[in-house]
Amino acid sequence: MSIESDYFMRMDSSPYKGEWIAIHGESVVAHSKSLKEVHKQACAQYNMSSLLFVPVLGDETYLL
Repeated sequence: MSIESDYFMRMDSSPYKGEWIAIHGESVVAHSKSLKEVHKQACAQYNMSSLLFVPVLGDETYLL
């Protein structure tokens, strides 16, 4: 796993429910309900290849 995905698995994502987040290293560097906005903010500061973009789901349960 990458540093970013490992961080996402153990972080408290509750403040970001219903939003997209961008993670760089062990930090959330952008968040918004719009993936386009998160992408724009994060890529203005960091190289795309070093970012992880993740939707933070609400309280719903999904079975895949």
